[in-house]
Amino acid sequence: MFGLFEMGRYRLTRDQVVSIEPYGFIPVIGDGIRIRHKSPDVPEKIIFWCNPDSTLKAITNTGFIPAGQAGGASSAKASRGFPLRIVPIVIAVAIWNALFVLQIFLGDSTNAFPGPLILAAVALLFGTSVAALRLPGFQALLLKPGRSFEEVRPVFLLLTVISGLMLLVFTLRWAAKLFT
Repeated sequence: MFGLFEMGRYRLTRDQVVSIEPYGFIPVIGDGIRIRHKSPDVPEKIIFWCNPDSTLKAITNTGFIPAGQAGGASSAKASRGFPLRIVPIVIAVAIWNALFVLQIFLGDSTNAFPGPLILAAVALLFGTSVAALRLPGFQALLLKPGRSFEEVRPVFLLLTVISGLMLLVFTLRWAAKLFT
């Protein structure tokens, strides 16, 4: 039997791992496995986005069997509730809405959708989601104390993809409008 579980940059002994279980954030799109552990040196919530069935089978085939008991560091400080601070979310939603409303009131009726302020709103969302994925300091501003960015990484990945596609399409459409 193997006694060490190593995946990515985390190392856990089988005595530290309480369970390895399927985890679903968004059905089909956001499937993975969650590692429940009691190591104080590893983030509390560890999720690997993968095919859970084949990954769990591969882990079982290596002979790794979790032997940790519930309790310890990870379960002692079980995080509950929404991991993001509410103030940055309220500010972001207010700016987003203000840019859309300003575009509606300041734009003339002959201009086709989207206008420059709507482009700015989408660009701001894209930039914010990329910054959240890449900058630990920015993550710290968004997260409540004691929470891990891994808890919300899938949301920010989805925001990045959607806002990036919107930005591309809106920019192309706005540019086409300028040159016609």
